[in-house]
Amino acid sequence: MKPSSILVNPSRGTIVDSDALAEALREGWIWGAGVDVVEGEPQVGADHPLVKESRCIVLPHIGSATTDTRVGIARLAAFNVIGGVLGEEMPSELTLKEDA
Repeated sequence: MKPSSILVNPSRGTIVDSDALAEALREGWIWGAGVDVVEGEPQVGADHPLVKESRCIVLPHIGSATTDTRVGIARLAAFNVIGGVLGEEMPSELTLKEDA
């Protein structure tokens, strides 16, 4: 990555090595980082290597907490309930498989 790069991780904490990212920030290998998740969450204290970095923004795993996202989730849930009650297809039906 270029020194002007900003790493963004909205997925899973284990995708990014926190110690390596903190080192990259300290050494100036990248400019900054924004993470919605970190290794070890939800038990993340002030001593976490990314929390200490001034050029890293750490969110408390709330990346999906937007009005549009929450409205979409509510609509999808409602359509699933309606489909299930009417015996019709549910937009995001989950099919569980029994262990073999």
